[in-house]
Amino acid sequence: MIQFRPSVINAVGEVSDELTKVEKLKNQYSIAEKRAQTLQQASKNASMLFKSGRQTT
Repeated sequence: MIQFRPSVINAVGEVSDELTKVEKLKNQYSIAEKRAQTLQQASKNASMLFKSGRQTT
């Protein structure tokens, strides 16, 4: 049993590290998704302004 302990401790540490990476990636994806939505809305707004003849410089 003593021989397996370091391996188990190492494995738990590796899993913990990977779970942390997954959480960070989820957060980054969420931020990117919000940015994309904001840019899509800005594009729609610019298009509406252009079509209505009130283009800004």
